[in-house]
Formats: sequence, structure tokens, C-alpha cells
Amino acid sequence: SIHGDVLNANPATEDERNRLIEELKRRGKSTVISRSFPESELLYGKAIDVMAESDVKSGADPASKKSQDLAILYSNRSLARYHLGKLEESESDARRATILNPVYSKVTFCDMDTF
Repeated sequence: SIHGDVLNANPATEDERNRLIEELKRRGKSTVISRSFPESELLYGKAIDVMAESDVKSGADPASKKSQDLAILYSNRSLARYHLGKLEESESDARRATILNPVYSKVTFCDMDTF
């Protein structure tokens, strides 16, 4: 895979983790623009994993940076999954994004048919 370097990366430090997440987001955005949704799904999935969602406690402040970032990642992966016909997974990601940050609703499952 052209993205093997980031998909197989295992950052050891907080700085490496942050750089990897930014690179995954950059590449994810690029693959959405080029409509390469299988790659988008993988890149955003890896970013979600690296972000270590388990660190975000349930009921965390929706305004927290980590909750906002995870909401965006889930929303973006939801979009990719929608275009791949993975409707249940897409809806699940959209719901997760809303739970993490109810204020962020750039893309909701119901709005995806406009893309």
C-alpha cells in the first residue's frame, strides 16, 4: 500500500503520535478529495486508533480538544464508509462522532446522501 509507512507506524512518543495523526489526517483528506474511499477508511481508522480513544472518558467535556478531534475523525471515516456502501458502520461512526462532540455536526449520517 502506498500508505504502508503510516498505516504500519507505531509511534513511541507523544510528539511522534501527534505527527503521525496529522499525517494520517492530511492523507485521509487527500483520499476523500480523490474519492479513494477504501484508503480513506484505513487512514482515518488508524488515526482513531492512534488517538487512543480509550483515553477519552465517557461523558468527557465535548469542548475538549481530544473529543473534538476524535469526532472529526469518526465523521470523516463515516463519510468514507458511506461511499463504500458500509451503511451500518457509517451510521455507527456518525453516532460516535455525535456522542464525542454533539456540537460538531459537519457531516451526519442523514446528510451524506448529498455527497
